[in-house]
Amino acid sequence: MNEEDGIRVSYENAKEEWKFEASKALWELCRKKDFVTSEDIIDVLQKRKVDTRNLSALGGVFTRGKNNGWIKLHGIVLSQRKSRHHAPIRKWRSLIKKEGRWAK
Repeated sequence: MNEEDGIRVSYENAKEEWKFEASKALWELCRKKDFVTSEDIIDVLQKRKVDTRNLSALGGVFTRGKNNGWIKLHGIVLSQRKSRHHAPIRKWRSLIKKEGRWAK
């Protein structure tokens, strides 16, 4: 199984409520910020008390955001979470920021 297959399977197995809330969080963040990472979405979901068994499903959220034209891969940054030990994560540029320089 390659990375894309793993992302697809974990996204398909996530609860519908979680997928909705994660996608909503991505949309809201992209409307406010120039750049978004998975950590931004995790922060929003934790505040809303929405969780999933497998955070790999976030890959599917970002894939859908990219396919919908909301975001574009900008680069790689180091995680700020202690539990991730500064592992590399993707940094996405918003293409829909309201009144932002990246807005369409």
